Amino acid sequence: MDKIEFLKIFLQALVYEAHSMGFSMRKIILIKYLYLLDVYMAQETGKKYTNFTWIFFRFGPWDVEVNDFIENMIQNKLIIAERHESKYKNSEEFVTLLPIKDSPDRKTLWNLKQLPLGVYHKIFIRDLDIFKDDVYKLLDYVYFDTEPMKNVNMNDILRFDNLQKDIPKASVSTGKISNTKAKLLRDKFTKQKTIKNKKKEYFPVLHDNLDAELERVFSVDDAISETFAGVAIIK
Repeated sequence: MDKIEFLKIFLQALVYEAHSMGFSMRKIILIKYLYLLDVYMAQETGKKYTNFTWIFFRFGPWDVEVNDFIENMIQNKLIIAERHESKYKNSEEFVTLLPIKDSPDRKTLWNLKQLPLGVYHKIFIRDLDIFKDDVYKLLDYVYFDTEPMKNVNMNDILRFDNLQKDIPKASVSTGKISNTKAKLLRDKFTKQKTIKNKKKEYFPVLHDNLDAELERVFSVDDAISETFAGVAIIK
């Protein structure tokens, strides 16, 4: 099967399974699952599945082509985008993604035999159940606990070679994050501020005003205690 066609079915199945579990997908969540697909495939097979060039940008792994890929699926009505009023200041609305009628599900995806069982299980059995629609819990896992994000700086290209086959289960506690992680988060976003203008030269603003929402929540100038259950980072 053509890789692009499989990725469309993969994303449709994620949206369908999320809806069947009682929550709606956001674009930022789908982007991170595409990244996790590459991480898990590299762990299992030694190389990532997609041809996307992932970089460390703003809130973790990113590629403008991934964003455009999902936008194209929305425009071609392969998934449905619903717009809602946002509760955040300076962000008028946000978008949730819903499955189309007769959307492929995870069983359909598995029957295509494109993914190793371990990759399929991690994404559709483990991660969807753990993270659901909790963007920040998912970002925490991707940001701190996936190997390509280790020891990288803003705008670095992420590497997927020589990944460990098995990694520790994601830390998904709903309580406070550790002081070590809080300091790491503070340091990385402090670096982000110093090159903010430079970044804008290369990358467009994220769609559906999510950039404004995440900027507000993750800003170093804000106390991000509401994001990580009470852990405030001091300027």
